[in-house]
Amino acid sequence: MRPRKFFYEKRHYFGNSVLVEWANDRLELQVTSPCIPYLQTADDFTKPTEDVWSRFEAEVQLIDHRNLIGDYSLCDGFEVFCHITFRKRLVKFAALNPSSNEFEK
Repeated sequence: MRPRKFFYEKRHYFGNSVLVEWANDRLELQVTSPCIPYLQTADDFTKPTEDVWSRFEAEVQLIDHRNLIGDYSLCDGFEVFCHITFRKRLVKFAALNPSSNEFEK
């Protein structure tokens, strides 16, 4: 089952940022520096199979994203924005310097 929405962005304040987004019926990937914006359409993409999506959805269901613990005292770390919606499961969070094992999953 493909997601209805897939948006994942990880911004490093003094490094590269990564955007993974479901667009144009494919999963698009972009990497950029802080001063260069993302492109309208990504050059790098993949089209996961239904089996890959099913396994990914099962893994997402195991994550307890409410337990993300961030370190707000750091000013030069990274920030994560995530919004993934499948038919029955929604994962949506924004975290500053997440340090939980849940984030590593």
